[in-house]
Amino acid sequence: MLNGATLGGVKMALKLLRFFSTCSFVVLVLPGFALADWDEADELFERRSEGQEAIAEARAAYEAIAQNATGTELIRAVSQISKLDLFEGEMTLPKSAKAERMAIFKRCWETSVPRIHPDQVGETPNYYYWRGVCLGFWGEAAGPLRALPYVSLLLDLIEGGMEQDTRYEGGGIYRLAAGIYVDKQSQPLGLYDPDKALEMIELSLEQDAFPGDPNPGWMWYDNWRGKGLCLMELDRLEEAKDLLLEKREEIEILQEDEELPFGREPETLWNYRLMQDHLDTIEES
Repeated sequence: MLNGATLGGVKMALKLLRFFSTCSFVVLVLPGFALADWDEADELFERRSEGQEAIAEARAAYEAIAQNATGTELIRAVSQISKLDLFEGEMTLPKSAKAERMAIFKRCWETSVPRIHPDQVGETPNYYYWRGVCLGFWGEAAGPLRALPYVSLLLDLIEGGMEQDTRYEGGGIYRLAAGIYVDKQSQPLGLYDPDKALEMIELSLEQDAFPGDPNPGWMWYDNWRGKGLCLMELDRLEEAKDLLLEKREEIEILQEDEELPFGREPETLWNYRLMQDHLDTIEES
Protein backbone atom coordinates (compact mmCIF):
# COMPACT_ATOMS: atom_id res chain seq x y z
CA MET A 1 0.00 0.00 0.00
CA LEU A 2 1.11 3.58 -0.63
CA ASN A 3 1.75 5.89 2.29
CA GLY A 4 1.16 9.63 2.18
CA ALA A 5 4.84 10.52 2.02
CA THR A 6 5.47 8.23 -0.96
CA LEU A 7 2.51 9.51 -2.98
CA GLY A 8 3.27 13.10 -2.02
CA GLY A 9 6.79 12.66 -3.35
CA VAL A 10 5.46 11.28 -6.63
CA LYS A 11 3.08 14.21 -7.06
CA MET A 12 5.71 16.84 -6.24
CA ALA A 13 8.17 15.23 -8.64
CA LEU A 14 5.54 15.24 -11.38
CA LYS A 15 4.84 18.94 -10.92
CA LEU A 16 8.52 19.90 -11.00
CA LEU A 17 9.22 17.68 -14.00
CA ARG A 18 6.31 19.16 -15.93
CA PHE A 19 7.49 22.71 -15.26
CA PHE A 20 11.11 22.20 -16.23
CA SER A 21 10.33 20.00 -19.24
CA THR A 22 7.89 22.63 -20.55
CA CYS A 23 10.63 25.24 -20.36
CA SER A 24 13.05 22.90 -22.13
CA PHE A 25 10.50 22.13 -24.82
CA VAL A 26 10.03 25.79 -25.65
CA VAL A 27 13.77 26.30 -26.05
CA LEU A 28 14.33 23.11 -28.05
CA VAL A 29 11.34 23.14 -30.35
CA LEU A 30 9.92 26.52 -31.08
CA PRO A 31 12.74 28.14 -33.08
CA GLY A 32 12.61 25.73 -36.03
CA PHE A 33 8.95 24.74 -36.24
CA ALA A 34 6.00 26.00 -38.25
CA LEU A 35 3.73 26.44 -35.25
CA ALA A 36 0.37 26.44 -37.01
CA ASP A 37 0.97 23.03 -38.58
CA TRP A 38 2.33 21.55 -35.36
CA ASP A 39 -0.44 22.98 -33.21
CA GLU A 40 -3.11 21.35 -35.36
CA ALA A 41 -1.29 18.01 -35.50
CA ASP A 42 -0.60 18.00 -31.77
CA GLU A 43 -4.22 18.79 -30.93
CA LEU A 44 -5.29 15.84 -33.06
CA PHE A 45 -2.67 13.66 -31.35
CA GLU A 46 -4.19 14.45 -27.97
CA ARG A 47 -7.45 12.87 -29.21
CA ARG A 48 -5.82 9.51 -30.06
CA SER A 49 -7.79 7.67 -27.39
CA GLU A 50 -11.03 8.50 -29.25
CA GLY A 51 -10.41 5.67 -31.71
CA GLN A 52 -8.99 4.79 -35.10
CA GLU A 53 -10.61 7.69 -36.97
CA ALA A 54 -8.97 10.20 -34.63
CA ILE A 55 -5.66 8.36 -34.96
CA ALA A 56 -5.91 8.48 -38.76
CA GLU A 57 -6.57 12.24 -38.68
CA ALA A 58 -3.56 12.87 -36.46
CA ARG A 59 -1.35 10.64 -38.60
CA ALA A 60 -2.41 12.50 -41.76
CA ALA A 61 -1.55 15.83 -40.13
CA TYR A 62 1.94 14.68 -39.20
CA GLU A 63 2.44 13.10 -42.61
CA ALA A 64 1.61 16.44 -44.21
CA ILE A 65 4.37 18.03 -42.12
CA ALA A 66 6.81 15.21 -42.84
CA GLN A 67 6.45 15.56 -46.62
CA ASN A 68 8.40 18.82 -46.67
CA ALA A 69 10.29 18.53 -43.40
CA THR A 70 13.99 17.96 -42.84
CA GLY A 71 16.23 17.51 -39.84
CA THR A 72 14.64 18.06 -36.44
CA GLU A 73 11.17 18.63 -37.86
CA LEU A 74 11.27 15.37 -39.80
CA ILE A 75 12.52 13.45 -36.77
CA ARG A 76 9.69 14.76 -34.61
CA ALA A 77 7.01 14.20 -37.26
CA VAL A 78 8.08 10.61 -37.89
CA SER A 79 8.35 9.95 -34.16
CA GLN A 80 4.79 11.19 -33.61
CA ILE A 81 3.56 9.02 -36.48
CA SER A 82 5.31 6.06 -34.86
CA LYS A 83 3.65 6.79 -31.52
CA LEU A 84 0.29 6.70 -33.26
CA ASP A 85 1.18 3.41 -34.95
CA LEU A 86 2.10 1.93 -31.59
CA PHE A 87 -1.06 3.26 -29.98
CA GLU A 88 -3.29 1.90 -32.73
CA GLY A 89 -1.59 -1.43 -33.19
CA GLU A 90 -0.98 -2.26 -29.55
CA MET A 91 -3.47 -0.26 -27.50
CA THR A 92 -6.53 -0.11 -29.77
CA LEU A 93 -6.58 -3.40 -31.65
CA PRO A 94 -6.82 -6.81 -29.95
CA LYS A 95 -3.93 -9.25 -30.28
CA SER A 96 -6.21 -11.44 -32.40
CA ALA A 97 -6.29 -8.77 -35.15
CA LYS A 98 -3.00 -10.08 -36.48
CA ALA A 99 -3.37 -8.99 -40.10
CA GLU A 100 -4.25 -5.40 -39.15
CA ARG A 101 -1.47 -5.21 -36.58
CA MET A 102 1.06 -6.64 -39.02
CA ALA A 103 0.10 -4.04 -41.63
CA ILE A 104 0.42 -1.14 -39.19
CA PHE A 105 3.75 -2.21 -37.77
CA LYS A 106 5.19 -3.25 -41.14
CA ARG A 107 4.44 0.20 -42.56
CA CYS A 108 6.08 1.70 -39.49
CA TRP A 109 9.39 -0.21 -39.48
CA GLU A 110 9.75 -0.77 -43.23
CA THR A 111 8.57 2.55 -44.71
CA SER A 112 7.95 5.29 -42.14
CA VAL A 113 10.86 5.20 -39.70
CA PRO A 114 13.60 4.70 -42.34
CA ARG A 115 12.94 8.33 -43.31
CA ILE A 116 15.01 9.27 -40.24
CA HIS A 117 17.80 6.78 -40.84
CA PRO A 118 21.13 8.10 -39.50
CA ASP A 119 22.40 8.43 -43.06
CA GLN A 120 19.59 10.94 -43.67
CA VAL A 121 19.35 12.96 -40.45
CA GLY A 122 22.33 11.90 -38.32
CA GLU A 123 22.39 9.72 -35.24
CA THR A 124 19.30 9.92 -33.04
CA PRO A 125 17.70 7.57 -30.48
CA ASN A 126 14.35 8.00 -32.24
CA TYR A 127 15.35 5.92 -35.25
CA TYR A 128 16.63 2.92 -33.30
CA TYR A 129 13.79 2.89 -30.79
CA TRP A 130 10.85 3.31 -33.15
CA ARG A 131 12.11 0.98 -35.85
CA GLY A 132 12.91 -1.61 -33.21
CA VAL A 133 9.53 -1.27 -31.47
CA CYS A 134 7.57 -1.58 -34.69
CA LEU A 135 9.69 -4.48 -35.92
CA GLY A 136 9.26 -6.23 -32.56
CA PHE A 137 5.49 -5.91 -32.55
CA TRP A 138 5.32 -6.89 -36.22
CA GLY A 139 7.25 -10.03 -35.29
CA GLU A 140 4.90 -10.75 -32.41
CA ALA A 141 1.90 -10.58 -34.73
CA ALA A 142 3.62 -12.44 -37.57
CA GLY A 143 4.98 -15.27 -35.41
CA PRO A 144 8.49 -16.69 -34.90
CA LEU A 145 8.88 -18.28 -38.34
CA ARG A 146 8.20 -15.04 -40.22
CA ALA A 147 10.20 -13.03 -37.71
CA LEU A 148 13.30 -15.23 -37.83
CA PRO A 149 14.97 -13.51 -40.84
CA TYR A 150 14.74 -10.16 -39.04
CA VAL A 151 16.27 -11.14 -35.69
CA SER A 152 19.70 -9.78 -36.59
CA LEU A 153 18.18 -6.45 -37.65
CA LEU A 154 16.23 -6.22 -34.39
CA LEU A 155 19.31 -6.94 -32.31
CA ASP A 156 21.31 -4.38 -34.30
CA LEU A 157 18.63 -1.77 -33.60
CA ILE A 158 18.68 -2.53 -29.88
CA GLU A 159 22.48 -2.41 -29.78
CA GLY A 160 22.51 0.83 -31.74
CA GLY A 161 19.85 2.35 -29.51
CA MET A 162 21.85 1.55 -26.40
CA GLU A 163 24.68 3.65 -27.85
CA GLN A 164 22.35 6.65 -28.09
CA ASP A 165 20.63 8.64 -25.33
CA THR A 166 18.91 5.84 -23.40
CA ARG A 167 16.65 8.29 -21.58
CA TYR A 168 14.49 8.48 -24.72
CA GLU A 169 10.88 7.31 -24.23
CA GLY A 170 11.42 6.49 -20.57
CA GLY A 171 14.38 4.17 -21.15
CA GLY A 172 12.50 2.76 -24.11
CA ILE A 173 15.39 0.87 -25.69
CA TYR A 174 15.86 -1.13 -22.49
CA ARG A 175 12.10 -1.71 -22.27
CA LEU A 176 12.13 -2.97 -25.86
CA ALA A 177 14.91 -5.41 -25.03
CA ALA A 178 13.08 -6.56 -21.89
CA GLY A 179 9.89 -7.18 -23.85
CA ILE A 180 11.71 -9.45 -26.25
CA TYR A 181 13.64 -11.39 -23.61
CA VAL A 182 10.56 -12.00 -21.45
CA ASP A 183 8.32 -13.22 -24.29
CA LYS A 184 8.05 -16.99 -24.63
CA GLN A 185 7.56 -16.49 -28.38
CA SER A 186 11.24 -15.55 -28.42
CA GLN A 187 12.28 -19.10 -27.47
CA PRO A 188 12.48 -20.40 -31.08
CA LEU A 189 14.61 -17.36 -31.90
CA GLY A 190 17.03 -18.05 -29.06
CA LEU A 191 16.19 -14.79 -27.27
CA TYR A 192 14.08 -15.91 -24.31
CA ASP A 193 15.87 -14.88 -21.09
CA PRO A 194 13.62 -13.56 -18.29
CA ASP A 195 16.58 -12.84 -15.99
CA LYS A 196 18.07 -10.56 -18.62
CA ALA A 197 14.62 -9.06 -19.20
CA LEU A 198 14.41 -8.06 -15.53
CA GLU A 199 17.88 -6.52 -15.74
CA MET A 200 16.81 -4.47 -18.78
CA ILE A 201 13.56 -3.22 -17.26
CA GLU A 202 15.37 -2.13 -14.11
CA LEU A 203 17.61 0.00 -16.35
CA SER A 204 14.50 1.56 -17.89
CA LEU A 205 13.22 2.52 -14.47
CA GLU A 206 16.54 4.18 -13.59
CA GLN A 207 16.54 6.56 -16.57
CA ASP A 208 16.21 10.31 -16.06
CA ALA A 209 13.72 12.29 -18.15
CA PHE A 210 14.67 12.91 -21.77
CA PRO A 211 14.82 16.62 -22.74
CA GLY A 212 11.31 17.80 -23.58
CA ASP A 213 9.67 14.85 -21.79
CA PRO A 214 8.43 15.47 -18.23
CA ASN A 215 8.51 11.79 -17.27
CA PRO A 216 11.61 9.89 -16.09
CA GLY A 217 11.68 6.12 -16.37
CA TRP A 218 9.98 5.53 -13.04
CA MET A 219 6.95 7.54 -14.19
CA TRP A 220 6.43 5.33 -17.25
CA TYR A 221 3.97 2.71 -16.06
CA ASP A 222 4.92 0.59 -19.08
CA ASN A 223 8.14 -0.01 -17.17
CA TRP A 224 6.42 -1.00 -13.93
CA ARG A 225 4.04 -3.31 -15.75
CA GLY A 226 7.03 -4.74 -17.61
CA LYS A 227 8.75 -5.43 -14.31
CA GLY A 228 5.62 -7.19 -13.11
CA LEU A 229 5.68 -9.41 -16.20
CA CYS A 230 9.35 -10.24 -15.65
CA LEU A 231 8.67 -11.24 -12.05
CA MET A 232 5.74 -13.38 -13.18
CA GLU A 233 7.89 -15.12 -15.78
CA LEU A 234 10.49 -15.84 -13.09
CA ASP A 235 7.71 -17.36 -10.93
CA ARG A 236 8.11 -14.60 -8.32
CA LEU A 237 4.36 -14.27 -8.18
CA GLU A 238 3.92 -12.64 -4.78
CA GLU A 239 6.42 -9.93 -5.68
CA ALA A 240 4.68 -9.37 -8.99
CA LYS A 241 1.28 -9.19 -7.30
CA ASP A 242 2.43 -6.68 -4.69
CA LEU A 243 4.07 -4.49 -7.33
CA LEU A 244 1.09 -4.49 -9.69
CA LEU A 245 -1.38 -3.76 -6.88
CA GLU A 246 0.78 -0.88 -5.65
CA LYS A 247 1.09 0.67 -9.10
CA ARG A 248 -2.62 0.31 -9.85
CA GLU A 249 -3.40 2.07 -6.58
CA GLU A 250 -0.90 4.78 -7.46
CA ILE A 251 -2.53 5.34 -10.86
CA GLU A 252 -6.01 5.48 -9.32
CA ILE A 253 -4.96 8.24 -6.93
CA LEU A 254 -3.14 10.19 -9.64
CA GLN A 255 -6.17 9.92 -11.93
CA GLU A 256 -8.52 11.10 -9.19
CA ASP A 257 -6.27 14.13 -8.61
CA GLU A 258 -5.89 14.71 -12.40
CA GLU A 259 -2.13 14.26 -12.11
CA LEU A 260 -1.45 11.33 -14.43
CA PRO A 261 1.95 11.47 -16.20
CA PHE A 262 1.72 14.44 -18.55
CA GLY A 263 1.30 13.55 -22.22
CA ARG A 264 0.88 9.85 -21.42
CA GLU A 265 -2.54 9.80 -19.84
CA PRO A 266 -4.13 7.29 -22.29
CA GLU A 267 -1.06 5.04 -22.20
CA THR A 268 -1.02 5.09 -18.40
CA LEU A 269 -4.67 4.03 -18.22
CA TRP A 270 -4.01 1.30 -20.79
CA ASN A 271 -1.23 -0.04 -18.57
CA TYR A 272 -3.59 0.19 -15.60
CA ARG A 273 -6.07 -2.10 -17.35
CA LEU A 274 -3.40 -4.59 -18.40
CA MET A 275 -2.04 -4.72 -14.86
CA GLN A 276 -5.42 -6.09 -13.79
CA ASP A 277 -5.19 -8.73 -16.53
CA HIS A 278 -1.82 -9.75 -15.13
CA LEU A 279 -3.23 -9.89 -11.60
CA ASP A 280 -6.04 -12.12 -12.84
CA THR A 281 -3.44 -14.42 -14.38
CA ILE A 282 -1.59 -14.60 -11.07
CA GLU A 283 -4.79 -15.48 -9.22
CA GLU A 284 -5.56 -18.23 -11.71
CA SER A 285 -2.10 -19.80 -11.46
